[in-house]
Amino acid sequence: MTTDLYGARVLTVVADQQRARIEVFVVRYDWVSLSHPPLPDDPGYFLRLLWETAPDDAPIRDVISPEQARDADWIDSHVGQFVTRAERVSPHHKVLEERDYDLLSFYYYERDGRWADEFRLVQGEYDIEVSDPRWLRHLRTGLTWGSESQQAETEHVTPDDAPCLPDLSWPAAVLRPFYPSEDDCPDGEMPDGFEPAGLLFSDDSRYLAVLTEDGDLAVYGTDDWTERVRVGRWERQAPYDKAYSILMWVPGRPVIVLSDAFADEPAPQWAYDVVADEEVETAVEAGFTRSHTGRHRVEFGWDGSVEFVTAPGVPDRRVHVGPPEGPESMATDAVAFDATDEPKMFVNRGPNVYVVDPDTGDHLGTVLSGGRRLAAVASSPDGAYVVTSEENVPGEQPCVWRVADGVLMQRCRIGLNVGPLAWSPDGRWLAAGVHGYYPGGDIETFVFRIGVSSGD
Repeated sequence: MTTDLYGARVLTVVADQQRARIEVFVVRYDWVSLSHPPLPDDPGYFLRLLWETAPDDAPIRDVISPEQARDADWIDSHVGQFVTRAERVSPHHKVLEERDYDLLSFYYYERDGRWADEFRLVQGEYDIEVSDPRWLRHLRTGLTWGSESQQAETEHVTPDDAPCLPDLSWPAAVLRPFYPSEDDCPDGEMPDGFEPAGLLFSDDSRYLAVLTEDGDLAVYGTDDWTERVRVGRWERQAPYDKAYSILMWVPGRPVIVLSDAFADEPAPQWAYDVVADEEVETAVEAGFTRSHTGRHRVEFGWDGSVEFVTAPGVPDRRVHVGPPEGPESMATDAVAFDATDEPKMFVNRGPNVYVVDPDTGDHLGTVLSGGRRLAAVASSPDGAYVVTSEENVPGEQPCVWRVADGVLMQRCRIGLNVGPLAWSPDGRWLAAGVHGYYPGGDIETFVFRIGVSSGD
């Protein structure tokens, strides 16, 4: 039995003015991840609502087939022909805190025109305007229904947002540092060691480092995207033969450092000066990731906590985000910082991104993806936007969210598995690691230019 994501109720219909007011409730809640589907914010979602509530002889069913109604691309391309405006008019919607989930059911179903605990549910009222009064002909005040429809993928890029967002229509560069051969894939599946494991821009944004799960490293210059350094796992002078799992630049220097998050303390590390083109000795870089200046360094793991460190293996303080406990799927998987004054830390745990003040540990907000466990998060330099990818979902897309209100701004249909993400500190580039599961398949890094309307 399928379960609804939303409930909807028609509050008013003014057919001669081609508008209606519809109340929408979120009716599915995840107690473990403290997450729920976000309130819809696009006209495409309401076009689907109008279609699914219409009887077979309704005018809207004459012009939109069932196949078209289920096709996200078709909805995105044609929504303006039917729904010309969808605006949330309620002054606010309920933002759930941890204790609120204790009072909610996992699912809610419509019974006699209502849902249990309506006053507790996340909800909003919307004014809907259509291009033709025929599309509203089947609606009546008080009509109530549950809906499995997900939010459509219509983008919501405004003129103010456009210069700050990546142009996901086509990559400005495609890097192929590591390609497997047929011999590496005897069973037709990509070996784990070839998958992209880390992407990181240098502090001055002049270089992009790419690391595989097997510990092979390539560094590119961002001025022309040519390869500057390539060091295989077995070419390094290292005290042990394990693959490295942490990628970090020495603050303010063109020195890339690799270390192992799971090694016995003190963790050995390997450093390479990209300009001098040689291995170098340098002080141990603490943490799994750091802020732009290096003032904040953190380690994180399975219990959802983030530990701030000043030296290897020496936690200063711990900040816990999200649910107090949960399964392995609720581990902290990634942490990112803004690159300006560093007032925000973005913690990826389960399907959510938690926004935290790194100085105080205060919770500043939550970006609810409403989907599966996220695999990666990267922040724009000013912390106004974050980009995420989902874990182990073939064909999944990177998504860009506006942090202030959690609105989904962009979704890119790459068609491959999206792995690590990196946003350059100078705000010019977004890099995404992608890979496929077939011999000779795509093991690439897509680099997107920032500025949707940019033509440079």
